[in-house]
Amino acid sequence: MPQMYELEFYEDDNGYSEVKAWIDELESRSRRGEKDSRIQLKQLYYVMERFQQDGMYAGESFVKRITKDIYELRPGDNRVMLFGWQGKRFVLLSCFRKKSRKTPPTEIEKAERLMKDWIQRKGKG
Repeated sequence: MPQMYELEFYEDDNGYSEVKAWIDELESRSRRGEKDSRIQLKQLYYVMERFQQDGMYAGESFVKRITKDIYELRPGDNRVMLFGWQGKRFVLLSCFRKKSRKTPPTEIEKAERLMKDWIQRKGKG
């Protein structure tokens, strides 16, 4: 059995994770019967699971390299920015709803800023 890729959530100094908060919101809306939220959640969990199994080999429909260090998970119209840290560990940084063909530069800059913060606080690994 190949080693799985680990996913962990970026949290700021206060323990807040944008990705966790988004998942919590989708789960809450799903429980209230919102079909769109349930679909988004299923897509997200499926893409996360595929990434944990196959990493970058999952294919571009699941994960895509955006910069040297930043990747995006691609569940439906949503994007979850992440970076590799300590071998097969990846950190989920931020998320957004895709509205155009290109990843917005502001989202890339935000992901890079969060990555630098993570590395600064956690050490190089």
